[in-house]
Formats: sequence, structure tokens, C-alpha cells
Amino acid sequence: MKDVNTVRLTGTIFWQKLDDRQSFSILRLGLKTTSGDSCFLTVSNPSTKAYDILKPGNKVVLTAGMIDTWVKEDGSTELQIKANDSGIMFFPKEKALTDFNSVSVVGKIVALEPDGLATVEMVGDRNPKTDKPTIRKAKINIGPEFKDGIVGSRIMLEAKVTSTEVEGKSKLAFKADYDKILILS
Repeated sequence: MKDVNTVRLTGTIFWQKLDDRQSFSILRLGLKTTSGDSCFLTVSNPSTKAYDILKPGNKVVLTAGMIDTWVKEDGSTELQIKANDSGIMFFPKEKALTDFNSVSVVGKIVALEPDGLATVEMVGDRNPKTDKPTIRKAKINIGPEFKDGIVGSRIMLEAKVTSTEVEGKSKLAFKADYDKILILS
């Protein structure tokens, strides 16, 4: 079975920054989800760059995002959501949107903390620049019911995008639905 790493999410923009360079651009968005959590995501090479579409208060539907872990220079890590231009749509604030908040993952459990925080590794398609598959890792809260014996096993799960408070700052988190977790091997 092929690994899966998909995020579907709707939210309202509360912050945006466009890094527009000659060879590429990155759009960074701060979103408030319908459940009240906040998260940040990056969009590579967005075709939409007009401020009137990207301004705070407008809405976003992310249909093909992915989760990843950013390893900072100091060795600390931070979860993030990434997307390409084809996986995101923008709407005016007056538009009524349905509530999407789902993360689908199929991957290998490479670590499990006692509090139920699992590090899941997902292997993607071949990266044409490196000629190697893209490997993404993310920590997902699967709950304390699981034990160390599942490390090395494959897992299939559905989760939600949430946020936690760490040292006064909101941090992205993923919380699995216990009824939608399947240990495959």
C-alpha cells in the first residue's frame, strides 16, 4: 500500500505574507479554523497574488495539503502544512463554506512517546531534483492506549488539525481519531 499524506481544511485568513522572488514565490498564510484553532501553511508558487483575494477575513479551502516537519538550524522542530497552488482556493469573506478539517495518513511509525505522540514517516513520489523519494515525518497524537510494540509498524489514520499552547505561543498539532486508527503490520 502506498503512503498517504493529505490535509483538507477550511479556514479564515488572519495573516498573510508573500515572498515573491524572480524564480519562485512562497505564500505564507495564518488561518483560523472553524473550530477556533489557528494554524499556518505555506503555498509554493501561488498563481493568486492579489491582496484583495489574500487579505485577512477572506476564506480558504485547502483540498490537497500535506504535513511535514521543519527542522530548524538549532535542531528544534516544528510541524507545518504545505500546499501547491493547485490544492488551494480562495473565497471572499461573504462566501459560506463547508467545514473541512481532516488529515489522512498512511505511513510507518518510527517513534512513540509515552503520552501517545507518534512520529510517522511517509514516503512520497520521486523528487525529480534529487532522484530520490520525498520523505516526510510528522508527530501525530494517537493517544496513550498504544504501546512501544507498534514502532516499526505501518499505520493508517484520520486526524484533525488542532493547535496547542507552548510557552505562550500557538503551535500546530494533529490529533488522531481513536476510532479511525488502524495498525497494519
